[in-house]
Amino acid sequence: MLDKAKAHIEMVMAEGVKGPDKGCKYYPCHHFEGQECTWCFCPFYPCLDPSAGGKWKVSERTGKDVWSCIDCRWVHSDAIPEKVLEGLRRGEEPRRLRRRLWEEGHG
Repeated sequence: MLDKAKAHIEMVMAEGVKGPDKGCKYYPCHHFEGQECTWCFCPFYPCLDPSAGGKWKVSERTGKDVWSCIDCRWVHSDAIPEKVLEGLRRGEEPRRLRRRLWEEGHG
């Protein structure tokens, strides 16, 4: 996991859900207003699940295939960030947590 992503996840674990961050220079980075920004660095990246809105694309910077989450709405919708935080605080492994939330109808 990238150091920035790990640091962000640790910050969220300590500070909790934050909501939209309209002061961020990238907002809205997922192409919809009102997105929930708590999981700016997603604990599920790369989920490799196109049903969440992700897709493979060629990186403009490297020319290599990368998983793009630009169209993901799932972890940025209102109800999901708190559920993700609760699961991570219980020590649930991220991939298992994502699958469980999806199967419970939160996907």
